[in-house]
Amino acid sequence: MLFFIDNKIAATSVSFDQLYDSAENDKWFELEEMVVKVANKSALSTLRPSQKLLHSRTNNSQRPVAVIREPITVELVLTNPLKVPLMLCDLSLLWRFTPLDYEKVNNETPEKPPTVISNENICVSPKMNIANEMIRSQIIPEFELKANEIKAVQLSLTPESTGELSIMGIVYSLSAPLQSSSTVPPSTNMEITDSPSLKHSKKTGSSTVSVRGRQDVDVQGPRLNGTLMEKRIMTYGPDRRLDPIIAPPMPLLEACFADFPYSLLCGEIGQTILEVSNKGDYSLHKLYIASKQPQCFAFRSPNNTDIQSGPLYRTIPLGDREDVDEHVVNVQNLSCVVEVPLLNGLLKPGCSASIPMWIRGPEKAGIHDVDILFYYESTEENFKLRQVELL
Repeated sequence: MLFFIDNKIAATSVSFDQLYDSAENDKWFELEEMVVKVANKSALSTLRPSQKLLHSRTNNSQRPVAVIREPITVELVLTNPLKVPLMLCDLSLLWRFTPLDYEKVNNETPEKPPTVISNENICVSPKMNIANEMIRSQIIPEFELKANEIKAVQLSLTPESTGELSIMGIVYSLSAPLQSSSTVPPSTNMEITDSPSLKHSKKTGSSTVSVRGRQDVDVQGPRLNGTLMEKRIMTYGPDRRLDPIIAPPMPLLEACFADFPYSLLCGEIGQTILEVSNKGDYSLHKLYIASKQPQCFAFRSPNNTDIQSGPLYRTIPLGDREDVDEHVVNVQNLSCVVEVPLLNGLLKPGCSASIPMWIRGPEKAGIHDVDILFYYESTEENFKLRQVELL
């Protein structure tokens, strides 16, 4: 998927607006299998497809793997069944986190159970605490739900430590205006002030009361019908999409195309610049591009300063007649997996590279979609992740 940012086309993987398409998923998984085989010189017996967007129709039987200091975004659909609007203040995700060091795996004190940290009993305050240091939560100050309205909200978490995370629901403050502070009895005022779940605040010319609340999210897995007992009794499988494993740091690739040709003639060659940058904590290498249309693009090594010289396609005379001034493109055995040329073969953290890339217009006129999968690996061994893909 491509987005336009500052006259550049940014490559990104998924969005919440995408509809599930099993054929589309199979196509990307096939590209992933090809590039993994080339990058590792052999096929992997147990290759788990990369899923960047999880929903009710994906396979959620295993816990997804996220990376430390990379945001996790959850989209929830909220419904207001009342005939009056509701204002949700300080809306954020409710979570429980178990910090684990996967390199040590608690070998020093194996009998000591890991500490579980949660934000269930944390009041909204800018004051730092251990929960804020482990997980940084996005807080929406105000989220309005009109009468009988159904609205989606996106909330994110950014883990700052490795371990196991469980997203349990949302927390918020439900606010409503008070008619007048004089109509509230003194005893009621005292109860509102002292209660941990009720807050009474006075603003200029208005008074509001807010109630702290929560809404738990219980995701039900798919119905199991494998055995006779499962068919008789309504049994459901696990759904672990809200229980990610937070892995150690990894490189993070961002890619965009500058000066991309918007239109080409059939067979015409246009130049663009592929700009890649590493926003992660470790260096990346083995940067590959996989596509089913390898004839549509080509690279030149960044070590070659004269990027305009030299033929991109080799031609041969038409047939055996050398007197005929007609040539055809020599048919090459192109590979669907191409390594992106990087200086010294790697891209360090915080560094960027600009690689000349040529785009060739297809032989048939019309609008064409070229699917490209970016694949890269970290130079450091990761106990939870072996590779990262960016679609």
